[in-house]
Amino acid sequence: MKKPLTWDDSYCVHDPVIDSQHKHLFELTDELYKLLEKYTSLDKKSVASFLEMLINYALFHFSSEEDYMAFHKYPSLPDHKILHEEFANRITGLVNDYVSGKEIDMHGVYDFLSDWLVTHITKEDKAFRIYIENHPE
Repeated sequence: MKKPLTWDDSYCVHDPVIDSQHKHLFELTDELYKLLEKYTSLDKKSVASFLEMLINYALFHFSSEEDYMAFHKYPSLPDHKILHEEFANRITGLVNDYVSGKEIDMHGVYDFLSDWLVTHITKEDKAFRIYIENHPE
């Protein structure tokens, strides 16, 4: 399992609401890391419940971010929505498999979550920030 995520200003997209939500996603991902460190003493229900809470927050964030992008008429919004949907579907599928008793590499799930979050913010969300800077209202 990769090391825990640490927020720093390089992840900022310079919007206080979006940055605050991204920070919270980092915090939740860090909490997952801590849960998985002591995984042997946790029951599946606790881990699944936490993952469902993380997914729900991610969906809330995606909706908020997409509304913000729509407000600014971001031309890449349809592609951005697809990335959000693919992420949500993959994580939801993994959680459903986990709850149904399938063997899931939870450390791999953490690695996927942390990699996706960092890559998405630094590539996709920052591209939106550049669009805003070049298309002031």
